[in-house]
Amino acid sequence: MKKQTIITVILVVLVMTFQAFGSETTDKVAMSSIAVMAMNKTIQADNEFDIYVLGSKSLSKSFIKYLGQNVGDATLMSVANGSELPINKPAVLIFTDDSRIEEVREYCRENKVLSISNNPEFCEQGISLGIGMLYQPIFENKYSLQSITIALNETASEAEGMEWYSQIHDVTTPVTEEEILAMK
Repeated sequence: MKKQTIITVILVVLVMTFQAFGSETTDKVAMSSIAVMAMNKTIQADNEFDIYVLGSKSLSKSFIKYLGQNVGDATLMSVANGSELPINKPAVLIFTDDSRIEEVREYCRENKVLSISNNPEFCEQGISLGIGMLYQPIFENKYSLQSITIALNETASEAEGMEWYSQIHDVTTPVTEEEILAMK
């Protein structure tokens, strides 16, 4: 009986720990995405912008705290969430599902929408930005972005009609067409 109680307590602590990591991960992806959007000339050219999160309610909740805030010179006006591609064109489409890469890529290029994923490896398949965790930050300040990696596929970004301030190169790792071809 005592052994079962100890095992139960350990399992509960582990589950709570991993849930906290998941929440912190989506918050850091959201925070990093917002920071990167301030370096996007195309988004900054408008006074307002909208974000659409495809398929992740927890990630969209992490963006809601930025509603009405200035991101550079533009203000985040809305955050929408859904399981299908948006009917009304947002400025930014964020997604997490690798089975949707091709349709997201085509939608974003056709509609001139910035594509962002929570997986930097998606940039190798034509997504503009991939924002992910390098490691799980156990003792890191929740506002620190040291555990984050950001990949930028400039070719994909150009195909989506995006222009960037030069500072983007200080915070991203470039993924070029040559690197993608070399990996294959």
